[in-house]
Amino acid sequence: YSPSDGINQEVKILHAPNHRTFKGTEFFLNAVEELKNEGFKIDLILLEKVPNNKVLEIMTKVDILADQFIFTGYSLNSIEGMAVGLPVISNLENEDLLRVCRRYSFLNECPILSSSPETVKERLKLLITNPELRKELGQLGRRYVEKYHSYKAAQYMFTNIFKKLDGED
Repeated sequence: YSPSDGINQEVKILHAPNHRTFKGTEFFLNAVEELKNEGFKIDLILLEKVPNNKVLEIMTKVDILADQFIFTGYSLNSIEGMAVGLPVISNLENEDLLRVCRRYSFLNECPILSSSPETVKERLKLLITNPELRKELGQLGRRYVEKYHSYKAAQYMFTNIFKKLDGED
């Protein structure tokens, strides 16, 4: 994990939208530009129309993954980022949509730093200036993915879904 805090050295942020509007890329780019204008050293890596294996390779060389800010939830991009130990920023703001997931699944354990378009600048600044928080969230994200998004977890979940479909309680 990098000790960079945007003042002593640049912080590398990856954003790899497949659909800019859906991901809220314009809000994210505006926030990064404003932070740069305030003097923060940020290396923004914006990847579009790049093969997934290249995105995964670059993920291992950055400090933060910025996923999505419009749609509520997190995507495969977030899971991949957490899997490599990155702190991830994504929109987990809409409680009307997420309440059921918090009640009946593991979402409350998710270490993604939640951000909407309105809070993306302040949340980015928090991660940029706090390398210890980035490290903590990155490590928690890795454990979260191992616990809930691993092959073993998927096997367990789908085995039980099929048992339920076969009439087992």
